[in-house]
Amino acid sequence: VDQKKNLDSSTFLPKLINEKQVQHGSSTACVLTFESNGNLDTANLGDSGFMIIRSKKVHFKSQEQQVSIPFFSFIKKKKLSLSRQYQITVAFFHAPFQLSTNSQKGSISNNPDEASRKTFQLLKNDIILVGSDGLFDNIFPEEILEFLQNFIDEAIKSLNNHQIDKVEEILKNASKFLVEKAFEFARDENRLAAPFAVNARLSGLNYFGGFHFISFCLFFSV
Repeated sequence: VDQKKNLDSSTFLPKLINEKQVQHGSSTACVLTFESNGNLDTANLGDSGFMIIRSKKVHFKSQEQQVSIPFFSFIKKKKLSLSRQYQITVAFFHAPFQLSTNSQKGSISNNPDEASRKTFQLLKNDIILVGSDGLFDNIFPEEILEFLQNFIDEAIKSLNNHQIDKVEEILKNASKFLVEKAFEFARDENRLAAPFAVNARLSGLNYFGGFHFISFCLFFSV
């Protein structure tokens, strides 16, 4: 994508697909655009996402998008030992919306216009956190807020004192801390209340702990 052009969240994803720079593969997408009028324009497709922290509270947390298809054929194919009731009622789990170069039958391939789009008016000292499923599958938003509080206080104080380099260092340390926490929680099989485990059990799957196969993409902005 030509980064010199002014792209908003409504044009970035279609352009990414149409330019065909990626020959094979699929990906979720989370695009945030800071506009000159103070607005934050967002488009989120799949299970990556973002949070807006305002006045030491979670002001907004994006919702993941999951494919909803019959689960019965998947269970038969994998020969899973679930009850007949679950075979009828459970939807496919952990299958996020995604952009894909593969449009074959049976593959997950969504259109850019299926992304959830929202616009926010940002205020002074808002914190924007963007992360992949490696973060949000393992740590609840309220836990993230608790872990970040000291970092946020330091960052806002430094920002008000125009210490931009210090702000960048604080946010880098905050990112490192969250990644380490997510890895720790992902390996904890006794963590009953992990977000991934909660969603799995709501889908009828007997799963405990965090999600082990994790990857991270984490950004902060103040």
